[in-house]
Amino acid sequence: MEKAKILIVEDEAIIAMELESNLQSLGYQVTSIVDTGDKAIEKAEKLQPDIILMDLKMPVMDGFEATRQLKASPKTETIPVIALSASATIEDKSKVLELGFECFLTKPINVYKLFEQLAKYVQSIDKRNPDKDAAKTELNKTIDETNEEAISDNIHYLIECLETKFWKQWDGFQTKQPVKEVKKFGEELSELGQSNKLKFLEEYGKSLIIHVTNFDIKNMRKKLDEFPELVKRLKSVGGKSM
Repeated sequence: MEKAKILIVEDEAIIAMELESNLQSLGYQVTSIVDTGDKAIEKAEKLQPDIILMDLKMPVMDGFEATRQLKASPKTETIPVIALSASATIEDKSKVLELGFECFLTKPINVYKLFEQLAKYVQSIDKRNPDKDAAKTELNKTIDETNEEAISDNIHYLIECLETKFWKQWDGFQTKQPVKEVKKFGEELSELGQSNKLKFLEEYGKSLIIHVTNFDIKNMRKKLDEFPELVKRLKSVGGKSM
């Protein structure tokens, strides 16, 4: 499965670069970044992106006119367009609906809202994952099935890692969850589980990665909420009281 292609139309370079970084880190292919509506039309016809992120207020040709022309052309009429703007009047929002934008997002862009909208129209990297079913296994069941002898040598080290380095990261996620950091958190937990033959820890990390990759923000947060229980149960397996 190919990565979904996204065209960013944004005349503020910093915002465009931030959007590109977030999208690429989670498996999207940013085909191009342009700063005017007329360039957007040209690129959309040539590249045929899966979705367009369109700033409304731009020089030369604004996002309204660019989208009107995109929707009027047989070559681009089916491409979803998400409107972006730092400020918008009631009249602007009405025009967004009339011109066929899929939705309107206010800048600065809330990354979670953006990902939730993207997930409705396009997919990120290949979602076929041989560990998908394993990642859905209930946490308690996987821990209960852990081979205690296999982890006895490293149990104190593992608990210390989870209660210090990883707990500090998890605690930071209670106020905000930068998706790149959450994905890295999952990757490191998965690697720790794999290197220490802890299947439940490896699966926990992989399931977290799956939720982030699929932009499933709701289940990503639920999985993060399970982390304290994971630490508690590991300590129980290791015979160490809370």
